[in-house]
Amino acid sequence: MKKLPINRISAGILGLTSAATLGIAQQAEAGTVRGTAQLTASDVSLQLITAGGSTNIVPLFFETLQGSAFVNPFPGKSGPSDFDAYAQGPLQCPVDVSETAMASTVAGFTNVTSGLDCAPVSDPAVAFANAETILTGDNGSSNGNANYTIFSDNFTVEAGDVLDFDAIVSLFVEAEITGYSNGDMKTAAADLLGTYEIFLDDEVVFSGLPLDFAAALVNQNGVDTNIDAVIDVNTLPGGVDYTFLAGGEAEIQFSVRQQVSASVMRVSVPEPSAVISLAAVGVGALVSRNKRNKNAK
Repeated sequence: MKKLPINRISAGILGLTSAATLGIAQQAEAGTVRGTAQLTASDVSLQLITAGGSTNIVPLFFETLQGSAFVNPFPGKSGPSDFDAYAQGPLQCPVDVSETAMASTVAGFTNVTSGLDCAPVSDPAVAFANAETILTGDNGSSNGNANYTIFSDNFTVEAGDVLDFDAIVSLFVEAEITGYSNGDMKTAAADLLGTYEIFLDDEVVFSGLPLDFAAALVNQNGVDTNIDAVIDVNTLPGGVDYTFLAGGEAEIQFSVRQQVSASVMRVSVPEPSAVISLAAVGVGALVSRNKRNKNAK
């Protein structure tokens, strides 16, 4: 099975920049639209405990570090569309690298940061990513995404060897809208996904429970906080350690993706197509989350 970085996963919440004709814009009331997604993984270590009892550190290979920030201009405001992005990799640990993208206009901003510190490789590593967007004003949209993918080097295993993965993960996903009133169209969404897989001879032999959280609001005041917690990955259902049933060449993949989006539209009489275009993204995030919750029952 071919391995792919986390950015292969489509995320509908970033579709807020879809073009739509909304009629004559009016002055929006004071308020903000905000989406935030944060993840920090500390004390990250990956060790192979052999059947004979010896312990070996598994070297890590930093495949991708990517992020982008985008703010669509508000009609009547000066300045062009604002966009920033970064991409790094591949890099072999030990390495200490971080990147930030920031886009802004007079009526909003999007900040995106992600990074990895695995230097020296014998010490616990730290990985982090943050995406935040906030808008105020009449009309506009913004989005951001931050992601990274970490592979291990290939390493030889025998039947009975145990792969021990440890980390403390801090998670925060939230969407917020203030100042909504009839005549507005406001959406806010945030999404976070983390995956962990173990490969043996290029085939997936273990998939950890995904860290999959989303928050979204559409045309309503309030705050939707899906999770705000610190998690020891060893306490996750299904665990994260794995005992190899056969020998061969093994590899791990750990990926994290965060995405946020916000939209503010002040309209007189919105066209039906515009309503569908703008609301589908937030509704899609909510439906996706509700489906996950239903499946978990």
